[in-house]
Amino acid sequence: MGVMKGIEFSESKLKEILDQLPIEAQSAFAASCAQRIFTCYVEYARVAKSKKVDLDAYSEAISYVWNAVIAGNHDAIILNGLLERCMAVLPSEEDAWESGTPYAEDAAAAIIYSLRSLASGCPQEAIWAAKRVYEAVDNFVVNTYNVNTNATDGEKFILDHPIVSNELSRQLRDLNEIINSKRDSESLKKTIKIIMERSKSESNDLFSEAT
Repeated sequence: MGVMKGIEFSESKLKEILDQLPIEAQSAFAASCAQRIFTCYVEYARVAKSKKVDLDAYSEAISYVWNAVIAGNHDAIILNGLLERCMAVLPSEEDAWESGTPYAEDAAAAIIYSLRSLASGCPQEAIWAAKRVYEAVDNFVVNTYNVNTNATDGEKFILDHPIVSNELSRQLRDLNEIINSKRDSESLKKTIKIIMERSKSESNDLFSEAT
């Protein structure tokens, strides 16, 4: 069961698969994507002195999602409180670029989508979290290598680039691991813990060509 066509990101295929998964599994997938890009918001919080920043809110949010999906339950009041705190300081795309941290808004949005995934059980929220990270690495490659996206081979260059293909491979790997363990609650919890720790370690390599 795959998510991407080759190495292309497919929202329709992703939705087809997420529709079959329990809320905890959907939100774990969203959190794995958000965790890998979280360092972009951490850096934004460090350098954006004149902007509204609340690193604690986003740190608590991603931690809460992980703890909730592992426990198999969540508190709606706490969850909504975290959503309000994060939304109140969501950086704009302009704020992120002005601070020299262009993907901070993507990182913040991915965490918010993870919270919303847990709150609503709607697979679209998890899709948006994954898409934010995919679009961030796509944009990074375009800007770093000055890719002409209108050129015939422009899109192929982007999709074939290790930074993009690595992230799509990670998303596919995490989702497949969740799928393979979703029928057993203890197995799913164990898998989610593994994915959580791995995504934390991979957060330093999101924009790296290393595999």
